[in-house]
Amino acid sequence: MKTADLRRQHGISRATLYAWNLKIGDLRSAISRKYALEDESRGLKRIVADQALNIDALKIVKKRCPFALRCCSSEKSSETGYQSCKSGGWRR
Repeated sequence: MKTADLRRQHGISRATLYAWNLKIGDLRSAISRKYALEDESRGLKRIVADQALNIDALKIVKKRCPFALRCCSSEKSSETGYQSCKSGGWRR
């Protein structure tokens, strides 16, 4: 059945159908924008989670060797690949 036949059968004017089509088009674009924003938000949340893990790891290293960024020697262990630290900690 054609659109014109359905429109006449239900008593819908051309102007009303045109207005509905405009609204549906706007809704489709709004929905696609919503999904794009959700994807971007998901990616940003992943970045924030990775950064939080990095911060936690740095806090653990700092507890283990408070001077990790300053006191570690330049000699790396051939077995572990970590640098030894004068205060007993470790650093990669």
